[in-house]
Amino acid sequence: LKADIGTLSSAAGAIDIKNGAEVYGDVYIGLNADPTKAVSKGGDSIKGEIFKNPNPTTVKTPKSPSLLSKGKISGNNVTLNAADSGTYSGIEISNNGKLNINGNVLLNVTGKIELKNSAEVIIASNGSLTLYLAGNLEAKNSSGFTNESKVPAKFKLYGTGNNQTIELKNSADLYGVVYAPNASMELHNGANVYGALVVNDLEMKNSGNLFYDVALKNVNLADPEAQFRVVQWEEL
Repeated sequence: LKADIGTLSSAAGAIDIKNGAEVYGDVYIGLNADPTKAVSKGGDSIKGEIFKNPNPTTVKTPKSPSLLSKGKISGNNVTLNAADSGTYSGIEISNNGKLNINGNVLLNVTGKIELKNSAEVIIASNGSLTLYLAGNLEAKNSSGFTNESKVPAKFKLYGTGNNQTIELKNSADLYGVVYAPNASMELHNGANVYGALVVNDLEMKNSGNLFYDVALKNVNLADPEAQFRVVQWEEL
């Protein structure tokens, strides 16, 4: 199976594929883009074709859910269950700390998330985390998210703010979905990502790989990223 990547931008260098990086799929660029300028690549780094997107998807900023305000999450060893779902002003996990997600947890974070060195958010195999974030996310050295089920749909991150930054330095593979159309995202440390990413701009460093999970194509009307699009019509 192949994984396509794309941008709505027509700017020069909108997609920059550095030496040693490869795309095993097609590349889509803005309708008014010049393919020779919009895509910067080294050698035979694109295994598919470069196309102009004739019907670009409308990217909308997710809306924060209305949930009961519950203060701030902080500490060294914190456990959240479904009953702890709510709105929080921020999340800060100490060095070597753990934020354990048990059950199906829905969080609306209005401020910043900071995972300090070697801190970890652990989503139990029988749980899930749906996270709405208005502020920035900074995961310091060897910190990050561990999705024990390895099912990307069980960890969803929605960026609801403007000019956000999402910086992950996962020490292990990341299984999840990020839909943050106004965010700049950086992935460090060579960890593989399994899922899907929709961001304003993306930079992957240190030999990491991105694998798209085809199961994510199956959405229902309750999913914030679901959109109606006209694919065929007939005049009567």
